[in-house]
Amino acid sequence: MFKRYVFEDRKDAASKVAQKLKDLEGKEDVVVLAIPRGAVPIGAELAKNLHVPLDLLLAKKIGYPGHKEFAIGAASLTDYFIDPEFRGEVPPRYVDEERKNVQTKLEDYKKQFYSEGKSPMNLKDKIVVLTDDGIATGRTMQMAIQLVKKQNPKAIVVAVPVAPADTLKQLSKLVDRIECAATPHPFGAIGYFYKDFSQVHAKDAVKMFQETSSSG
Repeated sequence: MFKRYVFEDRKDAASKVAQKLKDLEGKEDVVVLAIPRGAVPIGAELAKNLHVPLDLLLAKKIGYPGHKEFAIGAASLTDYFIDPEFRGEVPPRYVDEERKNVQTKLEDYKKQFYSEGKSPMNLKDKIVVLTDDGIATGRTMQMAIQLVKKQNPKAIVVAVPVAPADTLKQLSKLVDRIECAATPHPFGAIGYFYKDFSQVHAKDAVKMFQETSSSG
């Protein structure tokens, strides 16, 4: 039986992931991309350890009609992705309305995180290290990967502290590389493997991002 937690907190988790990415340290074409808000502490620590820039993937899921918690796709500020499995099932009008709603919310997110005149960086020809504080079903990460792919990066590296081995196997078909510090079995919820898995509040995430990105 595995012990109750693997990591002290997100900072500890990120330091363990960073050890697996030493070959990317200091490379000019590498960027760490965090999914707000829980991934911001992970991304900030990875960026500091690797001496590369930190940016955000401003994206939100598009939910199934009547069951909004079930993701059928996701939208970024400028683009969107719908899982092919649902394209013929969900009305295009619904998708368009949800995309617009999501992008309106993301514009508010952008105003929170970025100073006036600044935006998320162009990922074309970048090695993108896409991170979160953990992966469970993999659906959120799958949507994130598809949105990043639309920007034509040089490579996508998924780097997370904890995930089920079978989920990583599925995601590995979509990216160039996956690094994960722990793959416990049985899995359970992501928070189960952190001694401290406190909620990341918006103000803290914004402050952490701005401090890290300005020093990068």
